[in-house]
Amino acid sequence: MALSVVDRIRKRAFYPLTLVNGEKIHLRALTHQQLQVARSFSEKESSIGYAIGCSLLEDNGDAVFVCEHNESPEQFGERVMVTIELGRDVQQQIVAKIFEITNEPEKVKAEALAKN
Repeated sequence: MALSVVDRIRKRAFYPLTLVNGEKIHLRALTHQQLQVARSFSEKESSIGYAIGCSLLEDNGDAVFVCEHNESPEQFGERVMVTIELGRDVQQQIVAKIFEITNEPEKVKAEALAKN
């Protein structure tokens, strides 16, 4: 079945990130709504988990984490943090990349084109 124009627009890009431990993961930018939600409780550690949970993808582009229907954004973020239990070095690297691709997509796109 062909994708509608709206579906094609909504199809989000995802970007590789090679972690300090050599592993490669894939991330996508936060949507405007997701960014607003994360900012609403940014003073809490769970906001980091929320951002990672919304951005982290399997190699095929499928979301690793899905927010359950009865789960608040803060609870989702807490669940993600408990599940992945990252060291600060890796956590910082992932969060920095999420905000880079969310806030500076033109720069990231240009870097990707230059590498190809």
